[in-house]
Amino acid sequence: MLKKIIAWAVSTVILPFIPLMVTYIILLLKGIPITLPVLFKNGELLLISLLITGTGVGAAIITDNRSKFKYITGSICFIMVFFIAILYGFVFSNVISNQNLNIEMLFKLSKWIFLSAAIVGASCILIPEK
Repeated sequence: MLKKIIAWAVSTVILPFIPLMVTYIILLLKGIPITLPVLFKNGELLLISLLITGTGVGAAIITDNRSKFKYITGSICFIMVFFIAILYGFVFSNVISNQNLNIEMLFKLSKWIFLSAAIVGASCILIPEK
């Protein structure tokens, strides 16, 4: 079980941050000051959260376990996928149309969504096979 959660955490939660970490380092090397809210201003953290919840849905679907826990966590992930997709649509449509966003508020909201996605996604990964 520990191997399963570590593999999930690395492949689904940590690796998607690599392009953003590289961007952050490049900007620092160029002498351009960057903050985390600015780094995530286009909804990148929402996309990572979408990946996490989508993986949770997949994990809940493929298990043969018929427990209430599976249905509850899988359903929460499924609902979050749609909620995050709609929110990302609003964020990115504002980016494309050059409308101002409150990036501090977006970052705060995105952090809570990410944390929620990680918890419920991990719960789906931890569903016993039977």
